[in-house]
Amino acid sequence: MGADISIPITDSTSFIAAIHPDFSNAESDQQTIAPTAFRRFFNETRPFFTQGAQYYNVYECDACNAESSLYTPSIPTPRDGYAIEGRQGPITFGGFDAVGFGRTDAAQSAIFRTTSQHFFVSAQHVGVNGTAVSLPGPAFRDDTWQFGAKLDDLKHKFIYANYGTESATGNWITDSSQAQFREIGWGLYGPNSFFGGGFRHIGAQYNPFDGFFTHAFDANFNTTTMDGYGAFAQHIWTPAGGSFKQINANIFGDSYHNPLGLSQMDLNVGITFDTRNQWEFTQNAGSSYFMLGGKVIPVTQESTRITYRPGTATPSSFMFFRGRYGPGYLYSWFRSTTIKVGERGALSLEADDTRQFLDNGTENHQWFQRVSYAYQIDANSSFAIGVRRFFGPPPEPNGGATCFIPQLGNPNALGFCPNVSFAYHKRRPHDELYVIYGSASHLVTVPQLLVKWIHYVGAEKGT
Repeated sequence: MGADISIPITDSTSFIAAIHPDFSNAESDQQTIAPTAFRRFFNETRPFFTQGAQYYNVYECDACNAESSLYTPSIPTPRDGYAIEGRQGPITFGGFDAVGFGRTDAAQSAIFRTTSQHFFVSAQHVGVNGTAVSLPGPAFRDDTWQFGAKLDDLKHKFIYANYGTESATGNWITDSSQAQFREIGWGLYGPNSFFGGGFRHIGAQYNPFDGFFTHAFDANFNTTTMDGYGAFAQHIWTPAGGSFKQINANIFGDSYHNPLGLSQMDLNVGITFDTRNQWEFTQNAGSSYFMLGGKVIPVTQESTRITYRPGTATPSSFMFFRGRYGPGYLYSWFRSTTIKVGERGALSLEADDTRQFLDNGTENHQWFQRVSYAYQIDANSSFAIGVRRFFGPPPEPNGGATCFIPQLGNPNALGFCPNVSFAYHKRRPHDELYVIYGSASHLVTVPQLLVKWIHYVGAEKGT
């Protein structure tokens, strides 16, 4: 048994608790084989963390990759969770304590905004305590503070600054001066255009345990100092007539160095055409480079994308990527469609593959296949079933595990990685019923059948 509790403290502040949560009804399937030389980012789906997400990682960051001291998907499902969230006057605040098995993850955040919304300043702390085998020591503790500020005239320009510092027990951090993050940036904007970017420094030992920093590790998980900049520009045209409803052109570039020299460089130019008959065409061209093992190698993936009915419930999309990627040339295909079946059903199909031709004459060919069917029985009940599998070696280098089989102990294990899941959901004003097999939100699952009944005491769900 478990419980989710929400108790109002004031008109704008609430106490939240999750006792023995299982999150088995988190249905988002984020599995992908899209090649990346960096750590793979996944969106949070667990309600205890998503309901308060807007209180954390409040800072400006332009022309940068994911940079935050709090990345909740790295937190194991807690045994119990407690949180307080709200706003009092100009201050918005949140804090949670996720109590797990052998570890505790906690975060607190406060944001001050002026009444005119021209200026804000934020402060965030993330702490990890534990003795579990998943932590790097018998009594490990990691603390990270992150601060942000932004001044905006709300017309054409803004400036911002961010700072972070980390401390930890044991040999996780041996030099506090190397466990810092600093960034300054700017932006110029109008109704249909934007130009902005920033300069940033990431110390070699700044890598928050519960955070996400794309640059902190290379593909071999070696820490390194990163200094550099990024810039982004975009302009949108909205023709009054003709075949095109909107045209979006953009350019992005960055360059980062470490003590050995250039460690990452990207330059990408893209253009998207949205037609009035529901077609979307996107073309991206450029190049990317990444340091691995002391050598700078290409990780380029130029792309062409064609989508029919984007932003609707029944889109169809085809994407083709190509470029010099690591020790070979890589071609990637992504194909997906959703078809309406009858008045209440929808069938989704996806077939993706990456094919890398290595310089030594060998080949890495990986497939990902997914099919799902959803049926809306009535306004308060639905049924869905999904099957996916992927197999074959991923391209080299690949910075995120696509298939982890604990028995093999290899995050890029070969072989089949299947997943089957289905769910029936029935909702009433004060009750919900779930019948679930597997879990769509897990990358690899074991067979399990769950029957879950939820009763709401007090207000209805969502109030």
